[in-house]
Amino acid sequence: MLNPALSLVLSLLADAGSRDETSMAVHYAFPYTSPRYRTLTAREAHTRKVAYELKLPKPRALEEASAALSAHVQPGSILVPVPSSSGSTEVNRLLAEAIASKSGAWVHDLLSRRAEVPSSQQRYVEGRPGLSVTEHSMVAHTSLPDNGAPVFLVDNVCTTGNTLRAAHKALGSSERIAGLVWAYNHGPDGRRYDEKARCRTRDEA
Repeated sequence: MLNPALSLVLSLLADAGSRDETSMAVHYAFPYTSPRYRTLTAREAHTRKVAYELKLPKPRALEEASAALSAHVQPGSILVPVPSSSGSTEVNRLLAEAIASKSGAWVHDLLSRRAEVPSSQQRYVEGRPGLSVTEHSMVAHTSLPDNGAPVFLVDNVCTTGNTLRAAHKALGSSERIAGLVWAYNHGPDGRRYDEKARCRTRDEA
C-alpha cells in the first residue's frame, strides 16, 4: 500500500543571491534518503531502488511511480519531462506518458539543455557542489500552451531542487507550474533538503 502522496512549497530563487522569489508546489510520493546517512528502512530502500530503476527505465518502476503520481494530476493537465544531464528527455518522457495514460493529461516535450552537464553523481564523486540554476543550462525550445491548464515538471527525484528551478525558470516561472517527482530528498535528521537550503516550505499535506 502506497503512503499518501505528499506536497510541499519551494520558495524558488533563480540563483544564489537572487531576490526574485516565486512559489512552486512540488508533489512527491515518498521521501528519498541516502544510505550515506544511515541504514535505510525497507520502505526507504525500495523508494531508492525505484528511483534508480526509473532511470533505465524498468516497466515495473514506471507502473509503480505513475500509479502514485497520477493522483496529483487532473485531466487536461500538461506534463513536461525534465531533461537528464545529457539533455535527453527520453526517460522522463516515458514516465510522463505513463502518468498521462492514468490521468488524462497531455505530454508536451518542451525542454532541453544548451549543453550536456555533469550528473549529480559525477559531481558528488568529484567532491563538487551541485549545479546552480544557471549552470543547468535549461532552455525551452517552445512555449507552454496558452490554455491555463496546470503544468507538471516530471522527474524521478528532487534533491536540491535546482533542476526543477531551472526548468521552472526556462518556462517563464508561471504560477501554474508544479513539480511532480517520485521521491524528494531528505537529510539524516529527517528534514527535507530545501529546509536547509535557501527555500521556505509549508507543512506537508
